[in-house]
Amino acid sequence: MPTAAGLHLADLLARPGPYRTRWVRQVARATPAPVNQAAVTRVLAQWLWANGEGEESEMLPRTLRDRVSRALGGRLLSAGTLRLFAAAFGLSEQDEARLWSLLDGPPGPQSDCAPARPGGIVPDMTTPTPSATPPSSATPPAAPAPAPAVRRLAADEWTRYRDVRLAALAQAPEAFGSTHAREAEFTEERWRERLAARNTVVAELDGEPRGLVGLVTAGEGETELVSMWVHPQARGLGVGDRLVRAAIERAEELGRPAVRLWVAEGNAPAERLYARHGFHRTGQVQPVDDEQPGRGMEFAMARPAGG
Repeated sequence: MPTAAGLHLADLLARPGPYRTRWVRQVARATPAPVNQAAVTRVLAQWLWANGEGEESEMLPRTLRDRVSRALGGRLLSAGTLRLFAAAFGLSEQDEARLWSLLDGPPGPQSDCAPARPGGIVPDMTTPTPSATPPSSATPPAAPAPAPAVRRLAADEWTRYRDVRLAALAQAPEAFGSTHAREAEFTEERWRERLAARNTVVAELDGEPRGLVGLVTAGEGETELVSMWVHPQARGLGVGDRLVRAAIERAEELGRPAVRLWVAEGNAPAERLYARHGFHRTGQVQPVDDEQPGRGMEFAMARPAGG
């Protein structure tokens, strides 16, 4: 029996709008079908590669192609596959909620609503596991893994800001112009000043901080995205995309919708993340750290007003 969630997802991707635009950009060969599954698969693959799930390749993983075929064909849409589509296509809260409501209805004979493994995407189950209990008393499907909560830090949350920032500098020193040793010496007053000067957004999972991004004023009508970091255990869950979207929305609220940022040379996953949100290279380059030229170079990316 076709799954309502899978058919609704296919309909969302076929409608004119941002979801369709995203996969149409990947079309290499036109097909008579309403949705080009190869193009959709490439969108999902690029999101996975950008979030550290495997190495980028011209060959699309067969398992991923199979998942797309089953989902859009209405045969099987798992919880893990739905989470992947939501992150890769930036599904709106309304559309995502509708899909979950369809998925969490009475499970069909091939339903797969297993929760995600920590730090990863649930693989599809090609063959359903037989149940020892009759269908009428089957155990309800597990709830989907919680989505990261994204919010601005309040002025008095300087200790949380400090802890997440220092964790980022310790875990990914190559990604930042500053260093853990330098900022570990900051006083409470300095941390409070920095938090007050930056529109800092934190991503939390189960109440624990798992990502950070800041936004500072730059040139006329511009803002600069800074301090972007996602905890390794939260990568592949859409945290980076949510943080970037939150920063862009805040820039628009401030009346400074043009956003720029710097990316360390060689950080391809970060560049792909920003490119998904309309950023492009400007051609500007500079040292990551003026005081330590040996740390390498970084390049500028910009997103014009209106994206």
